[in-house]
Amino acid sequence: MNRNFHNNKTFNGGGSSGKKLLAALLLLLAGSLVGYFTLNVGQIQSSNGGKSLNPALPVANVPSTPEHEGVTPKGNISPYTGQEISNDAMNNIPFMTIIENSRPARPQSGLSQADIVFETMAEGGIPRFIALFHSSSPKEIGPVRSARPYFVMLAKEYNLPFGHCGGSEEALDKIDREHLMSMNEFDYGSYYWRDKSRKAPHNLYTSAEKLRTLITNKKFVQKPISSLKFSKDYWEKSFNKAEKINMNLNQYYSTSYDYRDGLYYKSMDGTAAVDKSNGNAIAVTNIVIQFTEIHPIANDDKGRIEI
Repeated sequence: MNRNFHNNKTFNGGGSSGKKLLAALLLLLAGSLVGYFTLNVGQIQSSNGGKSLNPALPVANVPSTPEHEGVTPKGNISPYTGQEISNDAMNNIPFMTIIENSRPARPQSGLSQADIVFETMAEGGIPRFIALFHSSSPKEIGPVRSARPYFVMLAKEYNLPFGHCGGSEEALDKIDREHLMSMNEFDYGSYYWRDKSRKAPHNLYTSAEKLRTLITNKKFVQKPISSLKFSKDYWEKSFNKAEKINMNLNQYYSTSYDYRDGLYYKSMDGTAAVDKSNGNAIAVTNIVIQFTEIHPIANDDKGRIEI
Protein backbone atom coordinates (compact mmCIF):
# COMPACT_ATOMS: atom_id res chain seq x y z
CA MET A 1 0.00 0.00 0.00
CA ASN A 2 2.89 2.16 -0.16
CA ARG A 3 4.74 2.41 -3.40
CA ASN A 4 1.91 4.74 -3.88
CA PHE A 5 2.08 5.82 -7.33
CA HIS A 6 5.52 4.70 -7.70
CA ASN A 7 7.91 1.92 -8.09
CA ASN A 8 7.01 -0.62 -5.53
CA LYS A 9 5.41 1.94 -3.30
CA THR A 10 2.08 2.22 -1.66
CA PHE A 11 -0.65 4.53 -2.64
CA ASN A 12 -2.39 5.45 0.52
CA GLY A 13 -1.20 4.02 3.64
CA GLY A 14 -1.36 0.51 4.61
CA GLY A 15 1.23 -1.98 5.13
CA SER A 16 0.91 -5.56 4.30
CA SER A 17 3.03 -7.86 2.23
CA GLY A 18 6.21 -5.99 2.87
CA LYS A 19 5.74 -3.64 -0.05
CA LYS A 20 5.26 0.09 -0.18
CA LEU A 21 1.76 1.33 0.26
CA LEU A 22 -0.32 3.39 -2.03
CA ALA A 23 -2.96 5.18 -0.10
CA ALA A 24 -5.93 5.90 -2.20
CA LEU A 25 -8.77 6.81 0.01
CA LEU A 26 -11.24 7.45 -2.70
CA LEU A 27 -14.91 7.46 -1.93
CA LEU A 28 -17.83 7.38 -4.27
CA LEU A 29 -18.15 11.10 -3.81
CA ALA A 30 -14.85 11.80 -2.21
CA GLY A 31 -12.07 9.90 -0.75
CA SER A 32 -9.50 9.46 1.86
CA LEU A 33 -6.63 7.11 1.44
CA VAL A 34 -6.06 4.97 4.38
CA GLY A 35 -6.44 1.46 5.21
CA TYR A 36 -9.43 -0.75 5.02
CA PHE A 37 -9.67 -2.27 1.58
CA THR A 38 -6.21 -3.40 0.56
CA LEU A 39 -4.90 -5.19 -2.49
CA ASN A 40 -1.64 -7.03 -2.04
CA VAL A 41 -0.06 -6.96 -5.43
CA GLY A 42 2.64 -9.36 -4.40
CA GLN A 43 0.07 -12.12 -3.89
CA ILE A 44 -1.94 -11.58 -7.09
CA GLN A 45 -0.98 -13.47 -10.22
CA SER A 46 -1.50 -12.03 -13.69
CA SER A 47 -3.46 -14.22 -16.07
CA ASN A 48 -1.39 -13.17 -19.08
CA GLY A 49 1.78 -14.99 -18.16
CA GLY A 50 3.53 -11.90 -16.94
CA LYS A 51 3.64 -10.22 -20.36
CA SER A 52 3.05 -6.50 -20.64
CA LEU A 53 -0.53 -5.71 -21.53
CA ASN A 54 0.61 -2.69 -23.51
CA PRO A 55 4.34 -2.47 -24.33
CA ALA A 56 3.85 1.10 -25.62
CA LEU A 57 2.95 2.40 -22.15
CA PRO A 58 5.70 3.73 -19.86
CA VAL A 59 7.02 1.24 -17.38
CA ALA A 60 7.91 1.54 -13.75
CA ASN A 61 11.55 1.28 -12.75
CA VAL A 62 11.33 -1.15 -9.84
CA PRO A 63 14.60 -2.11 -8.15
CA SER A 64 15.16 -5.71 -7.19
CA THR A 65 15.01 -6.42 -3.48
CA PRO A 66 15.75 -9.52 -1.39
CA GLU A 67 12.02 -9.91 -0.89
CA HIS A 68 11.43 -10.12 -4.62
CA GLU A 69 14.03 -12.89 -4.75
CA GLY A 70 12.45 -14.87 -1.94
CA VAL A 71 15.21 -13.95 0.52
CA THR A 72 14.39 -12.77 4.03
CA PRO A 73 15.62 -9.18 4.45
CA LYS A 74 18.38 -8.81 7.03
CA GLY A 75 19.27 -5.13 6.74
CA ASN A 76 17.39 -1.92 7.41
CA ILE A 77 13.62 -2.34 7.08
CA SER A 78 11.69 0.76 6.10
CA PRO A 79 8.93 1.52 8.64
CA TYR A 80 6.87 2.95 5.78
CA THR A 81 7.15 0.16 3.22
CA GLY A 82 8.36 -2.96 5.01
CA GLN A 83 11.14 -3.26 2.43
CA GLU A 84 14.85 -3.58 2.98
CA ILE A 85 16.63 -0.30 2.20
CA SER A 86 20.22 0.90 2.26
CA ASN A 87 21.89 2.67 5.18
CA ASP A 88 21.86 5.91 3.22
CA ALA A 89 18.13 5.61 2.52
CA MET A 90 17.38 4.75 6.14
CA ASN A 91 19.27 7.86 7.25
CA ASN A 92 17.24 10.15 4.99
CA ILE A 93 15.04 12.68 6.77
CA PRO A 94 11.35 11.78 6.19
CA PHE A 95 8.81 14.44 5.21
CA MET A 96 5.49 14.89 3.41
CA THR A 97 4.35 17.26 0.66
CA ILE A 98 0.91 18.26 -0.62
CA ILE A 99 0.74 17.88 -4.41
CA GLU A 100 -1.93 19.15 -6.77
CA ASN A 101 -3.94 16.90 -9.09
CA SER A 102 -5.98 19.20 -11.35
CA ARG A 103 -5.48 18.72 -15.10
CA PRO A 104 -3.08 21.70 -15.45
CA ALA A 105 -0.90 20.13 -12.72
CA ARG A 106 -0.39 16.86 -14.60
CA PRO A 107 1.96 15.18 -15.01
CA GLN A 108 3.23 15.72 -11.48
CA SER A 109 6.80 15.35 -10.31
CA GLY A 110 8.07 13.12 -7.53
CA LEU A 111 5.12 10.77 -7.05
CA SER A 112 6.99 7.82 -8.55
CA GLN A 113 9.61 8.16 -5.80
CA ALA A 114 7.28 8.49 -2.83
CA ASP A 115 6.98 5.73 -0.25
CA ILE A 116 3.32 6.39 0.49
CA VAL A 117 0.84 8.56 -1.41
CA PHE A 118 -2.54 9.54 -0.05
CA GLU A 119 -5.12 10.67 -2.60
CA THR A 120 -8.21 12.30 -1.23
CA MET A 121 -10.92 14.63 -2.46
CA ALA A 122 -10.65 18.40 -2.33
CA GLU A 123 -13.07 21.12 -3.35
CA GLY A 124 -14.14 21.16 -6.98
CA GLY A 125 -14.38 17.38 -7.21
CA ILE A 126 -10.68 16.87 -7.95
CA PRO A 127 -8.48 15.06 -5.40
CA ARG A 128 -5.07 16.14 -4.19
CA PHE A 129 -2.17 14.06 -2.97
CA ILE A 130 -0.05 14.17 0.13
CA ALA A 131 3.09 12.12 -0.46
CA LEU A 132 5.52 10.72 2.09
CA PHE A 133 9.18 10.71 1.07
CA HIS A 134 11.89 8.83 2.90
CA SER A 135 13.81 6.20 0.96
CA SER A 136 14.27 8.37 -2.15
CA SER A 137 15.42 11.94 -2.76
CA PRO A 138 13.54 13.39 -5.75
CA LYS A 139 15.07 16.47 -7.31
CA GLU A 140 11.64 17.86 -8.21
CA ILE A 141 8.37 17.59 -6.25
CA GLY A 142 5.14 19.28 -7.24
CA PRO A 143 3.16 21.20 -8.15
CA VAL A 144 2.87 22.03 -4.45
CA ARG A 145 -0.53 23.30 -3.31
CA SER A 146 -2.35 24.45 -0.21
CA ALA A 147 -3.17 22.52 2.94
CA ARG A 148 -6.52 21.20 4.09
CA PRO A 149 -7.38 19.87 7.57
CA TYR A 150 -7.40 16.23 6.43
CA PHE A 151 -3.88 16.54 4.97
CA VAL A 152 -2.70 18.21 8.15
CA MET A 153 -4.25 15.33 10.08
CA LEU A 154 -2.28 12.77 8.04
CA ALA A 155 0.99 14.65 8.57
CA LYS A 156 0.24 14.79 12.28
CA GLU A 157 -0.46 11.04 12.38
CA TYR A 158 2.99 10.35 10.95
CA ASN A 159 4.53 13.12 13.07
CA LEU A 160 6.29 14.55 10.03
CA PRO A 161 6.99 18.03 8.65
CA PHE A 162 5.05 18.80 5.49
CA GLY A 163 5.51 21.12 2.54
CA HIS A 164 2.58 23.20 1.26
CA CYS A 165 1.64 26.61 -0.11
CA GLY A 166 -0.88 28.34 2.12
CA GLY A 167 -4.05 26.59 3.17
CA SER A 168 -7.65 26.93 4.20
CA GLU A 169 -8.38 28.96 7.30
CA GLU A 170 -9.22 25.82 9.24
CA ALA A 171 -5.99 24.10 8.21
CA LEU A 172 -3.82 27.11 9.05
CA ASP A 173 -5.57 27.53 12.39
CA LYS A 174 -4.88 23.88 13.20
CA ILE A 175 -1.21 24.28 12.26
CA ASP A 176 -0.82 27.35 14.49
CA ARG A 177 -2.88 26.02 17.38
CA GLU A 178 -1.07 22.68 17.54
CA HIS A 179 2.38 24.01 16.57
CA LEU A 180 2.68 21.53 13.73
CA MET A 181 5.78 21.22 11.53
CA SER A 182 4.53 23.29 8.63
CA MET A 183 6.86 24.21 5.75
CA ASN A 184 4.61 26.83 4.19
CA GLU A 185 6.00 28.42 1.02
CA PHE A 186 4.56 31.71 2.25
CA ASP A 187 7.06 31.60 5.11
CA TYR A 188 9.97 29.77 3.44
CA GLY A 189 9.88 30.88 -0.17
CA SER A 190 13.58 30.31 -0.83
CA TYR A 191 13.03 26.56 -0.47
CA TYR A 192 10.61 26.51 -3.41
CA TRP A 193 10.69 27.72 -7.02
CA ARG A 194 8.30 28.52 -9.87
CA ASP A 195 8.48 26.64 -13.17
CA LYS A 196 8.05 29.34 -15.83
CA SER A 197 6.93 26.75 -18.39
CA ARG A 198 3.67 26.31 -16.45
CA LYS A 199 1.01 28.79 -15.44
CA ALA A 200 0.46 29.77 -11.81
CA PRO A 201 -0.78 28.43 -9.47
CA HIS A 202 0.15 25.07 -11.03
CA ASN A 203 3.89 25.72 -11.16
CA LEU A 204 5.27 25.68 -7.60
CA TYR A 205 7.97 23.06 -6.97
CA THR A 206 10.46 21.99 -4.36
CA SER A 207 12.94 19.14 -3.88
CA ALA A 208 13.94 16.63 -1.23
CA GLU A 209 17.24 18.44 -0.77
CA LYS A 210 15.62 21.82 -0.21
CA LEU A 211 12.99 20.57 2.22
CA ARG A 212 15.49 18.46 4.16
CA THR A 213 17.71 21.51 4.50
CA LEU A 214 14.75 23.49 5.83
CA ILE A 215 13.83 20.65 8.19
CA THR A 216 17.35 20.60 9.56
CA ASN A 217 17.43 24.38 9.98
CA LYS A 218 14.06 24.36 11.77
CA LYS A 219 15.01 21.35 13.91
CA PHE A 220 12.03 19.42 12.51
CA VAL A 221 14.06 16.22 12.07
CA GLN A 222 12.04 13.16 13.11
CA LYS A 223 13.10 9.55 13.39
CA PRO A 224 11.33 7.41 10.77
CA ILE A 225 8.56 5.71 12.75
CA SER A 226 5.28 4.24 11.55
CA SER A 227 2.40 2.34 13.11
CA LEU A 228 2.07 0.25 9.95
CA LYS A 229 2.46 -3.49 10.45
CA PHE A 230 3.80 -5.69 7.66
CA SER A 231 2.80 -9.33 7.49
CA LYS A 232 2.11 -11.78 4.68
CA ASP A 233 0.05 -14.17 6.79
CA TYR A 234 -3.32 -12.72 5.81
CA TRP A 235 -2.49 -12.94 2.13
CA GLU A 236 -1.77 -16.66 2.24
CA LYS A 237 -5.52 -17.11 1.78
CA SER A 238 -7.09 -17.54 -1.63
CA PHE A 239 -8.44 -14.34 -3.16
CA ASN A 240 -10.04 -13.44 -6.44
CA LYS A 241 -7.78 -11.75 -8.96
CA ALA A 242 -8.05 -7.99 -9.23
CA GLU A 243 -6.47 -7.01 -12.52
CA LYS A 244 -8.51 -3.86 -13.13
CA ILE A 245 -9.75 -1.30 -10.61
CA ASN A 246 -12.01 1.54 -11.74
CA MET A 247 -13.06 4.39 -9.49
CA ASN A 248 -15.44 6.92 -10.99
CA LEU A 249 -15.59 9.43 -8.17
CA ASN A 250 -17.78 12.01 -9.86
CA GLN A 251 -18.41 13.72 -13.19
CA TYR A 252 -15.11 15.56 -12.92
CA TYR A 253 -12.63 12.82 -12.08
CA SER A 254 -11.99 9.12 -12.45
CA THR A 255 -8.95 6.98 -11.77
CA SER A 256 -8.09 3.38 -12.52
CA TYR A 257 -5.37 0.78 -11.99
CA ASP A 258 -4.31 -1.95 -14.42
CA TYR A 259 -2.31 -4.88 -13.09
CA ARG A 260 0.61 -6.07 -15.19
CA ASP A 261 4.13 -7.28 -14.56
CA GLY A 262 3.50 -7.40 -10.80
CA LEU A 263 2.41 -3.78 -10.39
CA TYR A 264 -0.74 -1.66 -10.55
CA TYR A 265 -0.38 1.10 -13.17
CA LYS A 266 -2.41 4.23 -12.50
CA SER A 267 -4.45 6.19 -15.01
CA MET A 268 -6.32 9.44 -14.38
CA ASP A 269 -9.26 10.45 -16.55
CA GLY A 270 -8.28 7.72 -19.00
CA THR A 271 -4.66 8.84 -19.40
CA ALA A 272 -1.71 6.84 -18.10
CA ALA A 273 -0.15 8.63 -15.12
CA VAL A 274 3.57 9.36 -15.39
CA ASP A 275 6.14 11.26 -13.38
CA LYS A 276 7.20 14.45 -15.20
CA SER A 277 10.62 14.47 -13.54
CA ASN A 278 11.79 11.09 -14.83
CA GLY A 279 9.18 9.76 -17.26
CA ASN A 280 8.42 6.74 -15.06
CA ALA A 281 4.92 5.34 -14.91
CA ILE A 282 3.02 5.78 -11.66
CA ALA A 283 2.88 2.14 -10.59
CA VAL A 284 2.41 0.66 -7.14
CA THR A 285 2.47 -2.66 -5.41
CA ASN A 286 -0.36 -2.05 -2.98
CA ILE A 287 -3.57 -0.04 -3.07
CA VAL A 288 -5.77 0.80 -0.12
CA ILE A 289 -9.27 2.18 -0.60
CA GLN A 290 -11.05 3.67 2.40
CA PHE A 291 -14.63 4.80 2.42
CA THR A 292 -15.32 7.83 4.58
CA GLU A 293 -18.07 10.36 5.15
CA ILE A 294 -17.56 13.59 3.24
CA HIS A 295 -19.63 16.71 3.73
CA PRO A 296 -19.46 20.23 2.30
CA ILE A 297 -18.51 22.79 4.92
CA ALA A 298 -21.52 24.97 5.71
CA ASN A 299 -21.40 28.56 4.44
CA ASP A 300 -18.07 28.02 2.68
CA ASP A 301 -18.10 29.89 -0.63
CA LYS A 302 -15.06 27.94 -1.87
CA GLY A 303 -16.84 24.58 -1.80
CA ARG A 304 -14.42 23.11 0.73
CA ILE A 305 -15.27 19.80 2.31
CA GLU A 306 -14.97 17.98 5.62
CA ILE A 307 -13.75 14.39 5.62
